[in-house]
Formats: sequence, structure tokens, C-alpha cells
Amino acid sequence: MTPRTMLALAIALSACDERATTTIDGGDDARPTSTRGTITGTILYAGSGAGRLTVGVWPQTPPAGPPSEIFVRDDPTFPIDYELTGLGVGTYYLGVVLDLGSNHPTIPGAEDPRIFPSDPIVIEGGDAHDVDVTLIDP
Repeated sequence: MTPRTMLALAIALSACDERATTTIDGGDDARPTSTRGTITGTILYAGSGAGRLTVGVWPQTPPAGPPSEIFVRDDPTFPIDYELTGLGVGTYYLGVVLDLGSNHPTIPGAEDPRIFPSDPIVIEGGDAHDVDVTLIDP
């Protein structure tokens, strides 16, 4: 399955881009918030492009079907904070894409910064995880 096919199935995000970086910290800083889990973080981008930012999580990798939770902002100012709430117990995989020019609503082009870290985020119920991401132009 090609990255473009996976992206179509995932709606708004694409396959992993190893040039981007991510930090996951769910250890001592995890904060109970409710019986549902939360993933929050900051997205950095030093490029000059503008467009639609999409952040989502899926219960599998590669992504298939719609995300379990999604955060979308048109023409965000970076750095930007995001929050994905209401996540049930389980394992999730994060995906982030900046669709430059907002011209590919479901399949971002090769010019679009994106990352799909392979590190799983495990929600055990009521916990919070901080996941910071840096997008880099392709």
C-alpha cells in the first residue's frame, strides 16, 4: 500500500516523514483528568508556508479509516498547542500534517510537512500525555 493510499484511508494525514521530530512524555507528568484520556502538545514549524493543520490519532498504524480524535486549524500561527480529548483506553498513533495552501483536503501533496511517529501512545483511562511535534518542510 503506498503512502498516498494510506493517506486517503486516514482522511487527512500521511505516512511517516522521518525528517520530523517528536517527543512523547507520559511518565511522571501524566495528569489524571477523567475516565477518558487526553493527548496534548505543541506543534512547531519554522517554515513559511500556510494552510490547514490537521492532528489526529488512530488505533493502528498505518492509519485506516477516520481518526479516533481530530484537531484542525486553518492558517495556524506556530507554535500552536493542540488537545485531543475523550480517548478511551487503548493504544493510539499520532499523525500531523500541514496542508500548504489547503489544496489537498484528503490527500496532502509531496510539498506538505507531515509526521506520523511510530511511537504508540497508551491511554489507560483518565491519563494525559504530552506529545510535542516539530514539522519540517520536505
